[in-house]
Amino acid sequence: MQIFDFKNDFVFKYVFGEERNEKLLISLLNALLRLEGPDKITWISILNPFNQKEFVESKLSIVDVKAKDGLERQFNIEVQMESEPGYVPRVLFYWAKLFSQQLEEGKKYTALSKTTSISILNYVLFPKEPRMENIFQLRQIETHAELTDLLDVRFLDLKKFSPQKPKNLRSVFEKWLYALKFGELYAAEDSSLPNELSSEEGIAMAIQELRKINADRELRQILEARSKEAHTRATIIADAEERGMAKGREEERHELARKLLKRGMTIPEVCDITGLPENEIKRS
Repeated sequence: MQIFDFKNDFVFKYVFGEERNEKLLISLLNALLRLEGPDKITWISILNPFNQKEFVESKLSIVDVKAKDGLERQFNIEVQMESEPGYVPRVLFYWAKLFSQQLEEGKKYTALSKTTSISILNYVLFPKEPRMENIFQLRQIETHAELTDLLDVRFLDLKKFSPQKPKNLRSVFEKWLYALKFGELYAAEDSSLPNELSSEEGIAMAIQELRKINADRELRQILEARSKEAHTRATIIADAEERGMAKGREEERHELARKLLKRGMTIPEVCDITGLPENEIKRS
């Protein structure tokens, strides 16, 4: 039987995007951002809480978790299973969208708060970069002086994270990465969680949620359907590239756009994949 883990976007959203699981999201963010002392998140509000009905109907649109903490800081966190054309521009687009939505009419720009984007990747985005964690901020290109801390974009490459055993994990940051990458090892009800992981309350609770998902018949049907849909979409894209879309054939790109829209993808997503402007996609 197939095991679905945290690297699956539906599972991730279900576990960390449920309002009842705000404590889990706080634990995850504090660990991944290494927040301590007064910077530590103690309260959080999920801005786009998980809704199973809406999720099923939305098919394969962007699945992320948006949240705001007690210091008004904003967070956008998502998992990405496979490489997609235009992924980095897409990350910046959704960061900018979340950042700009803070400013209500009549408010001053000084009211804007730090917005952090975290992408948890199951593929290598930066092949020439040995680090598994890449953080991008606004700095002067020569002196590295910080312009502002309002922008914080992070990519965590799980493929480059490879501790041999749980006992080698040294920090809460590493323990959470291990749980995110190898969660499937502990998804079965009769599996034993190592002390290094069970000692972290947030991780133990997240694994328990993972077990519930894999034991739930209805949720598994949704996961299997989405997995099939994702495979179909990947096949459509690969077929278009093979027939010349990658070489810039206009007709192929419009045909691909029509197929992706039919599969339920959003216009911004189709823009990223095909390279077509929004107005042309709307006419497709």
